[in-house]
Amino acid sequence: MNAPTLAPHAEAALLALREPGLVGAEARARIRTVAEQLPAACSRFFGFECNLGREEETADFLACIMGEEPYRTAWLTALSDAVSNGGLAGEGGAAAVWTRLARFVRRWADPGDPLHSRVRNMWVEFDLDRPPERPAVPSLFIGAERLGRGDAAPPEHAWLIGAVEDLTGLAMDDGRRAGLAACLEALPEGAELFQIGMMLSRPLPLLRLCATGLPAEAIPAYLDAAGWPGDRNRLRGLLDDLTPLAEHFAVDMDVSTGLHAKLGLECYLDAGPDLGVRMTALLDRLAADGLCVPAKRAALPAWYGLTHEKWRRDAWPADLKAAADRPGPGHSGGFLRTVNHIKIVLDPPAPLSAKAYLAARFCWIDDRALKRALSGATGP
Repeated sequence: MNAPTLAPHAEAALLALREPGLVGAEARARIRTVAEQLPAACSRFFGFECNLGREEETADFLACIMGEEPYRTAWLTALSDAVSNGGLAGEGGAAAVWTRLARFVRRWADPGDPLHSRVRNMWVEFDLDRPPERPAVPSLFIGAERLGRGDAAPPEHAWLIGAVEDLTGLAMDDGRRAGLAACLEALPEGAELFQIGMMLSRPLPLLRLCATGLPAEAIPAYLDAAGWPGDRNRLRGLLDDLTPLAEHFAVDMDVSTGLHAKLGLECYLDAGPDLGVRMTALLDRLAADGLCVPAKRAALPAWYGLTHEKWRRDAWPADLKAAADRPGPGHSGGFLRTVNHIKIVLDPPAPLSAKAYLAARFCWIDDRALKRALSGATGP
């Protein structure tokens, strides 16, 4: 790929991790390999998935492509060019995945296509527990716009079935269709499926449905109504433990011939002056339960912060230095680093596990405002 890629952006964001524990040298090399497949112009929001219960400093890489300009068009241009000249698609199964993705994004970018308004964003995620192939095959997630109980009837979510079939290259069988309809029908008022994932890089071609807007006390009843076959007592105990430690939750369900017993419980902490205290309490609980090793317990809080252009000018991506959308000479670029969420995974008969999703979002910063904030000044 001749155009700037996301690889230098990911490397710049990771400069903040000076302490060992989360993302080691080998993991960074693997991240660079897959980030080189993605154009820098298509995303300014990406992240790293870290398994908190393992000593190994491995991480998966994921990037968000927003359904707005210039990101969607940049994504379409890069995919179309790469598929036409073979630079990204490569050979074999990977070529087919990237070709289908290019066709899907072409539809998504068309204002006359239902996908244009129905899909809010896309995520690409690369599993990096082993060295990636060249090119690597990502899992794909569709960020749906307002997909709730009113869409449970098949005609109302036919667009989604078509999208899944287009991206996977497979007809969606009756089991997956029934599982999707059941998860929609069971949603209470105000809840929605906000992400629909296709785990293309994994041996079992399952569908992942992510539901949000569910109060903690409503999650067991929702899963019962959807037909979840998992351990309800274990889930209720987990919710009792986590509800005092997180402000809200999302639920990740896997579907193939039906719903699987595996379940992901995403824990979100709202921003605020006591965020550090609340994150510490959550990590302490995970560590006490054997879900977070000491090195990662120590390293994770340091991820929060800002990687500023002027502080790391020597390692700053060249395309960001020359970016045309810089608001003015008094503004600098930066990567705002947060923990998007922590996910607890129930996957019987395996023990519980926990993963942290480290987020990095590029933004422009008013230098004078930042200086005032750092100095505590309130005047002009």
